[in-house]
Amino acid sequence: LNVTCKDGSQRRIAWSISNDVKMSGFALWFIGQDVTDQEQVMEKLCDSEERLWLLIQHMPVMLKAYNEQGQVILWNHHCEEVTGYLAADITNVAAEIKLLYPHEGDWQSNWQAQNYLRRQTEVICKNGSRKQIAWSNVSKPFPIPGWHSWVIGEEVMTFKRVLKPVPRGELL
Repeated sequence: LNVTCKDGSQRRIAWSISNDVKMSGFALWFIGQDVTDQEQVMEKLCDSEERLWLLIQHMPVMLKAYNEQGQVILWNHHCEEVTGYLAADITNVAAEIKLLYPHEGDWQSNWQAQNYLRRQTEVICKNGSRKQIAWSNVSKPFPIPGWHSWVIGEEVMTFKRVLKPVPRGELL
C-alpha cells in the first residue's frame, strides 16, 4: 500500500494482520513495514539483470551454458547465427551433439568431456555447411551458480579474417 508522508513523499508499506496477540479493546493488530527502499533496490537489480541478459544474448561471441543434467540454460543469438539452430532446437547436450556433432557419437561421453579448457571442433550447421569453432571452457575460472558448465566460442574463419596479414602499401 502506498502512503503519503507529511512531507509529501510516497512510501510503500507492507501490512500484516495479526489476531494472535490479544489486547483489551483490539480485535486485530496491523503491523506496517516500510519496504520502499527494498523495492527500489529490487527494481534496480531486475533492471541490471535484464541488461546483463541482453548483453549476453547479443554478444558477438558464441556463449552456451548447461545445468548439471546437461540441459541447455543459455544458447545465445550468436550461437543461432553461426549454426542456424535456434535455442529452442538445442534443449540439452544430447540434442546439441545429435544436430551439430553427429560424427562424435555418444553424447554421454561428450558430456563428460565438457571439462576441456580449449578445443576446436567442427560443427554441422542447419544448412549443412561445416564450420570450425574454437571453444574455451570458462566454467572453472568464472563459476556461475546454477551453471554447471559454460563455454564461449568463435568461428575460426573469423579469426583468420581478423589475423590475415595486410599487404604492404595498404597500411594507413
